[in-house]
Amino acid sequence: MSQPSTTSDAVMMLCPNLKCRKLLRVPVACRGKQVKCQFCELTFRVPEPKQSSTEPPQV
Repeated sequence: MSQPSTTSDAVMMLCPNLKCRKLLRVPVACRGKQVKCQFCELTFRVPEPKQSSTEPPQV
């Protein structure tokens, strides 16, 4: 699954409802919170940004 694309003030993502799949523009402030799709009214959680690890993996 690809990570949602971001702009400075919003996250662009697809509605997770397989019957809807509309492109949604969700405010960055909503990351980690529950939101409702304005088209199908499904409530879902906006994913947190992935934490990139700066330390090398342990072998």
